[in-house]
Amino acid sequence: MILGFTWLKEHNPEINWQTKEVKMSRCPDKWASPDNKCLTCRTEIRKEASAWRHKKKDEVCRLLKCRSGPHPAFVEEADDDDD
Repeated sequence: MILGFTWLKEHNPEINWQTKEVKMSRCPDKWASPDNKCLTCRTEIRKEASAWRHKKKDEVCRLLKCRSGPHPAFVEEADDDDD
């Protein structure tokens, strides 16, 4: 995951490099919800998940349309009598 310096400075997460845990316990009050979770982080995750679901749904719809359409006609190659 790549985070910009501006984002890190704004949210000031607690990072434990040994356990590889990140806690969003120090988000500014303007981003915090009543349960003290960072709203912008949650919103970003929801948007990414929603975009992924829509993309997958579109792919499935295209595949189903392709499968439900007519099959291409089988054309036999004609023997050339010019030999």
